Amino acid sequence: MTLEELKLGFDRVAAAQACRNLVGSISYYEAATRSKDIVFLWAKREDDVLYMPWGAYYGIEGVKDCYLKDIGDRDDPGMQDSPKLKGVMNIRETDTCVLEVAGDNKTVRGCWMSPGCNTAVRQSTGKPQAEWEWRKICADFIHEGDTWKIWKLHIYPLVTASYETCWTEYKDPLIKQYEFPHAKPLPRENWHLAKDTVYPNDQPIVPLPYQTYPDLPEFDKMGEKNDTGQIDSQVSSRQVGIKVSDGQGNATPQGGRAGTEGSTDQADSKILAELEHRLKKLQAQEACRNLVGRYLFAHPAFDNIPFVDSWAKREDDALEMPWGTYNGYEGVRNCYLRDHGDRTFKETYDTLGGALFLHEADTEVLEVAEDCKTAQGVWISMGHETFVMNEKSRDTGDAPGTWEAEWAWSKYAFDFIFEDGLWKIWHMRLYPLFKAPFGKSWVEEEQPKPEDWKFEDIDSRPQVPWWTYGPDKIYPPDEPEPPLPYGSFDELGKGAGK
Repeated sequence: MTLEELKLGFDRVAAAQACRNLVGSISYYEAATRSKDIVFLWAKREDDVLYMPWGAYYGIEGVKDCYLKDIGDRDDPGMQDSPKLKGVMNIRETDTCVLEVAGDNKTVRGCWMSPGCNTAVRQSTGKPQAEWEWRKICADFIHEGDTWKIWKLHIYPLVTASYETCWTEYKDPLIKQYEFPHAKPLPRENWHLAKDTVYPNDQPIVPLPYQTYPDLPEFDKMGEKNDTGQIDSQVSSRQVGIKVSDGQGNATPQGGRAGTEGSTDQADSKILAELEHRLKKLQAQEACRNLVGRYLFAHPAFDNIPFVDSWAKREDDALEMPWGTYNGYEGVRNCYLRDHGDRTFKETYDTLGGALFLHEADTEVLEVAEDCKTAQGVWISMGHETFVMNEKSRDTGDAPGTWEAEWAWSKYAFDFIFEDGLWKIWHMRLYPLFKAPFGKSWVEEEQPKPEDWKFEDIDSRPQVPWWTYGPDKIYPPDEPEPPLPYGSFDELGKGAGK
């Protein structure tokens, strides 16, 4: 790489973190009702777009209407005694990030899952009300002046539940007691969970690598369908693996170093080589992080055909699930395309009404090998699952047709490998923690056994059931083992989490 290419590469890595910081800052400012500070995070452009769960706002003036008029700022006169501030606590986290920086480093696109809780005084009763709330976030960012700014933002509602009432039954969320007079109608209705609705695979469309923003299809620029409601076929056909870019859209070969033309001084060449190595490791981290995020966005949508393509095509692939192990790339295909199915299969789609399998990824520990050929990572995953019981469901003891909702927490360990210019998933292990129906403590619930899942294409059952919570059990010291810095996978001799 030349010095200019290296600089662009490092600038793109810095851009990714700057945009993560912008989204994180929204969460902190929103909780404190610091709406003026949120407006400052936005680009001052006429083509700004803000889609909130209740309506749309356009241009920087529309952004101001949302935050400064419809919501208000904590320092506004009379706000201290307002029901918009007094007794209010809205905490919304962000995790499961997928983030792509344009090859030209002028724009960035990202999506997040956002679990959270709301607390406010219910105006009809005068009593405080607590809610759980899950959302998703889709954002485009643009470089304005010398800093990164939010350009377009879409907040997708997922599920809301009171502390006492499950999201399958909760009908009166707190947000309904507020009015937003400056909001315009959304161009497309957001999906809402119901017993007969199927989770969409395009809210949002998860970003993939791109060179420039104008090159993107029109429907893809805010994570939306086009006006006809049809998804472009390239969404499901594009490769999911991530290329390591030299900053100009070209894949850098894994073997050896790229050229350092123009530098004849040996010391300068060594410095350039060291910088290139550091950049490759940073790019690998971004790529592997995105692979995990893409998996967890594809999972609730049963978008499994593109997900399978994110795996290395190797005989030594390994996928370890609580119910059993799948070996090799064909085993991975058996798990996701036969045991789980894909939304494009009619027999699968017909079972997806009322289903929402939401698993997130946070608390990351991620290490890239010094030889930049493999990487290892572990994540904690809080989640919940909603489904209508059928003949393929895990045995819960309930009758077919029952609409179930349960908490489902787990942990993930991944090995990644660089294959044909792309980072791919190589090994994956899902460690269960607990499952419990909404409204029931996990200390009271018997945890699932491997045989409770009705999957038939596994290669082997666990010889000993994996650890899950029990009052008489001790939490294991190494499930998973967080990865440490390492030179190569051959030297390490073991997969992630082991």
